Amino acid sequence: MSREFQSFHITASSDPVAGRILRERLTERGLAEEQAGLKIELAVKPELAAESFALHCEPERAHASVAGGDLLGLLYGVGKFLRSQRWRAGGFGCSALKLAEKPERQLRQVYCAGHFHNFWQVAPEPVQRRCLEDLVLWGANSVHLLILPVIDFDDDWENPQLKAQMDKMAALVRSFAAIGLKISTDVYVNQSFRNTPKELYARPNTDPRRGNNGRNVCISKPEGHEYVMRNFRNYLERVRDLPIHFWRFWPYDEGGCTCEACSPWGSNGFLRTAEEMAREIRAVRPDARFIVSTWTFDRQEWEGLAARMRENPWIDYVVADGHATFPAGRWNMSCRAACR
Repeated sequence: MSREFQSFHITASSDPVAGRILRERLTERGLAEEQAGLKIELAVKPELAAESFALHCEPERAHASVAGGDLLGLLYGVGKFLRSQRWRAGGFGCSALKLAEKPERQLRQVYCAGHFHNFWQVAPEPVQRRCLEDLVLWGANSVHLLILPVIDFDDDWENPQLKAQMDKMAALVRSFAAIGLKISTDVYVNQSFRNTPKELYARPNTDPRRGNNGRNVCISKPEGHEYVMRNFRNYLERVRDLPIHFWRFWPYDEGGCTCEACSPWGSNGFLRTAEEMAREIRAVRPDARFIVSTWTFDRQEWEGLAARMRENPWIDYVVADGHATFPAGRWNMSCRAACR
């Protein structure tokens, strides 16, 4: 059975976030909110599995219900409800429907690469928030935000534009963590600011896949190491109270140094500095979880990573992306075994 509706009425017995999002999506389609419309009940029911939802549409009764095992599950159910209707100008056709779903994968992350003055850096915060909310309605349960794109700023922590960018990203972090999303961000190992002293520059990457913005720092130079760690601590001080769950270290694009002391970068200079930074993060955030990327790693770097992880398994997750030469056999299995 199907029935046409031009209005709705939401009853939300749990968190108001799902109700607000559903109301906004319906009213912007031209529907009015009134008692005579389709009654939509929203509720969190702990007896359901985490992040799962149950959706029941009964158009003959002018009634629909969405229940989630938690707030995220409720939002996924709201998304499914919206995608299940047949939308028309000023109204929609609602068909009888009864289903229950739960995610197949544990981590479903959205990566918001906010740098080079793209959408995730320059768009107004309400526009970015709306985009992320839509992605949550499709099932995302984690978001990765670049809180500070250092390659777009000078080394000036009091710069109003830098502070405004960090404040905007911090607002997104807090609001999405509040509805249950796991927040992830990058930690800059040797990527650096636009005005980095040239005498601290790293030896450039020669592989074009690995990128080279000209402002990577050689952390094997004592002055370079001090400069990188000072800026890292400035960054950590400003984000330490944000509800960040995952801290991700990225080796190349941008990053890297090909000097003898840093090479092979992926399993030497990069991991050495990442581990030092991870210790300082964990000192202020004991709940921190660490992700290491293998972007454009070669065979030597994969072998070195596996060996280091066996010696000191501080890494919680590996982003396994060989880019062109994905690891196979014993190198891949060694890394898997070392991850917690």
